Amino acid sequence: MVVDPSGAIFVADLGNGLVRKLTPNPPQVTGVVNAASMLGGPVAPGELATLFGSFFDPSSTQVLFDGQAVPLLYLDAGQINLETPSAFASPSSSVLEVKTPAGAASITLSVAAANPGFFPVVLNADGSLNAAAQPAPAGSVVTLYATGAGNSQPLSAAIANLPAAIVSSQKRRRRPHASSHSPRILPFGHPAGGLQRRPRLQPARLHHHRTIVLDLSSHPNV
Repeated sequence: MVVDPSGAIFVADLGNGLVRKLTPNPPQVTGVVNAASMLGGPVAPGELATLFGSFFDPSSTQVLFDGQAVPLLYLDAGQINLETPSAFASPSSSVLEVKTPAGAASITLSVAAANPGFFPVVLNADGSLNAAAQPAPAGSVVTLYATGAGNSQPLSAAIANLPAAIVSSQKRRRRPHASSHSPRILPFGHPAGGLQRRPRLQPARLHHHRTIVLDLSSHPNV
C-alpha cells in the first residue's frame, strides 16, 4: 500500500494482479456562521466564524479568503473554527476557499462592516455566571463576550429595547498567523455551553474577541 501526496491510496490486489487506486473525497462547504451566535449572515473583518461542511482533512487543511490564508482555531472532518481577515479585498464580497490534499472547494460570501454575535456567557459583577438563579442585581455591571464588531465601529447596546451604558469595550487580538497543520482543539468548556453538540469557541481562551462591560442601572430586572 502506498499513499501519494494527494492522499490517494494505491493497494496491490494480488488475487487479480492489479493495483487499485482509492481516491479521497474533496472538501465540501455547506455554510459559514458567526462562531458566537451560530447565526448566518455576512462576514465582518476580524470575526470569529464557524465553517460547516464535509471531508475536511484534520491533518492538512488550509482556508483562504481571496487567496489570503487565515488562522484556524479548530478543525475536524465537518467543522472549522477560524478568524476572518482584518480587511477584505472587496467591501461587499469575499471568496472563501478550503484546500486539502484531495482538492479544493470555494464559496462566495457577503461582507459587511459588522456582524456582531454574543457568546452565550454573561458574567455578573462578582464573576459568577448570570442565570435565572443568579440574576444581576439592579444597578450592577455585567460582562459579555462578542465577535463580529468589525474594525473601530462605535458600539451601542440595548437590553429589552432599553439602552444599556457600555462601561468598557476591549478588543483583544492575536498576531495573525496561518497554518496548514491541525490546530489545537478549543472546545466550548464553559457550563453555559454544555448543551452544544459541536465544539464552540471558549472566550476565556481566545485572543481576538471583544469584551463588553454593561451598566445595568436602568434595567432593574436582568
